[in-house]
Amino acid sequence: MVSYLRGRMLTIEQAVAALQAAELVVDMDELAARVGLTSLEMFGLAVVEAPWDAVSVFDE
Repeated sequence: MVSYLRGRMLTIEQAVAALQAAELVVDMDELAARVGLTSLEMFGLAVVEAPWDAVSVFDE
């Protein structure tokens, strides 16, 4: 069970991915703070202002 995804049935692969994503939050918060943003602001701006194709590397 992934605590922040309560009530969702996940496969092992999905649960591992969710836990890995949660572990990255600490690093992302630190990086965002270095440029005076919250991690949500940083991600939002990165998505809206992305100079690269919107195709995910995970889709390949």
